[in-house]
Amino acid sequence: MAKIELPDLESQTDVEIVKENLHAAQAIYFAYQLEEMRLFQVVERIVELFQQGQLPLGRGRAGEMLQQYWRSQRPQSESARRNAYWRMFGVAPSGDAEAGEPNSEFLSLWMRFISAVSAYPREHSAAALITPRTDANAQVRKAARDLAANLSLHGWGGALLVAEQLTADIERASDILRDPEVQQAFGARDMWQVIDNVNTRYLGSARNVARLRTKAQAGRRIFDWLAKLDEPTTKDDAELVAAVERWIAASAISDDAVEEYAQPRESPQMSAPAGSLPAIAKDLLDAVGLSPREPHASQGLIVCFYGAPRAGKTLAAYVLAQTLSLEVLRIDLAAVSGKYIGETSKNIDAVFDAAERAGQALLIDEADALFGKRTEVNDAHDRYANIDVAYLLQRIERFNGLVILATNLRDDIEAPFSSAAKHRWRAVRFPRPKTP
Repeated sequence: MAKIELPDLESQTDVEIVKENLHAAQAIYFAYQLEEMRLFQVVERIVELFQQGQLPLGRGRAGEMLQQYWRSQRPQSESARRNAYWRMFGVAPSGDAEAGEPNSEFLSLWMRFISAVSAYPREHSAAALITPRTDANAQVRKAARDLAANLSLHGWGGALLVAEQLTADIERASDILRDPEVQQAFGARDMWQVIDNVNTRYLGSARNVARLRTKAQAGRRIFDWLAKLDEPTTKDDAELVAAVERWIAASAISDDAVEEYAQPRESPQMSAPAGSLPAIAKDLLDAVGLSPREPHASQGLIVCFYGAPRAGKTLAAYVLAQTLSLEVLRIDLAAVSGKYIGETSKNIDAVFDAAERAGQALLIDEADALFGKRTEVNDAHDRYANIDVAYLLQRIERFNGLVILATNLRDDIEAPFSSAAKHRWRAVRFPRPKTP
């Protein structure tokens, strides 16, 4: 009998993973984290202060760099940078009509990969994430390839040029911030203290520079690993796991914002404590009354993560699902909203039906609209907007799997569902991350 050899479906993909494109994405991601700490704005402000004669700097090296920066080495505009972040990662929209289409899939793919990598070493060796290929590491392999393919697709053309320009802009800005005279002028020991001081004194508020710096460095290591996905080796796996853990620690809840759980009641309100991923996973399971040994108990559960922005709610949703061995389907409310009567409800049905068939958990991020008060009807659009929210709430109630809502509302919230569904409601409050 002839030997039958089936093709390796995992190696078949319509998307080639191009290393250069991953490196372009890496540079843009690194720049985005620096953007969040206002690195470029800080340097611009320093240059302005120098031009106004408000810094004790003369004609030395620092003065020459600042003057040259003022005359000819200005970076890309903030709008252009934010357009790049929008197209590559679907974050930080500039409002520019020419920004292009966002990479709306990145966040879900990134979180799925982060969660898969962090969970794997708890039961297996950290040195065998993708090779040799086994059933145990199948989820990590798929999450890695899906993410790398997505970034590779968005790394062509203009992204390469933008990445080169951003890299040059970062180097020039860093040269200024590392200069001893500049640091002395702001009473700082290093460039990060310069950023802290300028943010606080001149730009209105402090930024969590330490966390953003950690995310930038860890992200660079993660992108390096993804760029070599088609050259599988185990030698970098332990470093990847360490980078993922650092990224999670910098992205999650503040280390000393631990609060006691409230006593369970009909609609239990709880607080999510801080910690590394395993601790967070355990605490999240405790908070919603679940066990990793009984993932089916999550069926029909409606979990709401609420609290301050950037407190780790989206990450926690993926951690919870990963701990329960569930894939996550993220719903973009803007994407499912249709222009015509009845179109939105059809889109909602399609998403919920797909999740039920696949046995996935549903994540509705930025779900603030679900908790808003019904407005007065001023026109047909308002009327159908209200009906769509009501329909979405009904569809959530009927969903057989786990639904996770994430909202930036900070006050204690009530379940917006019928009394029949309130016993399936769990709310977990996330405190504001503490700025050191």
